[in-house]
Amino acid sequence: MTVFAGLFNRQGLQAGFETERMRRIRREGSPLYRWIPGIIAATASAAIYLNTQFPDSKKYAPLDWLEIINNDLVDLDLTINGMEIRTIPAGVIRKVDDDIGLQHIAITNRDAALASVAGKIILSFQRKAMTADGAAREKYR
Repeated sequence: MTVFAGLFNRQGLQAGFETERMRRIRREGSPLYRWIPGIIAATASAAIYLNTQFPDSKKYAPLDWLEIINNDLVDLDLTINGMEIRTIPAGVIRKVDDDIGLQHIAITNRDAALASVAGKIILSFQRKAMTADGAAREKYR
């Protein structure tokens, strides 16, 4: 009985399952999650919590890659997790690839007179897949 108790330790099986799952997520990444905010009034902001906006993303948390497409005429301030602020000029595509665990994202319209146009700002989120270098490092550990 004690031999089987050691082999089928519930805690050991659960821990083994989680490490294999995390290994697969690290290797394959997550699906792409996209958020298109509506109209943002002058000097106003729009914000989301990724885990509530995209409940399925909890399986891949923390998401660590962000691409923002600003096809509008207004400049934006991007706030990540309430702390890091980056300016996104009008008409550019920017990527945030700093291994920051994305949880809360807010964008603020910096223009004092113009509102943003719905559909002109697109934010995409993802957990990055492992690079070829990372896969080789893991294989030959």
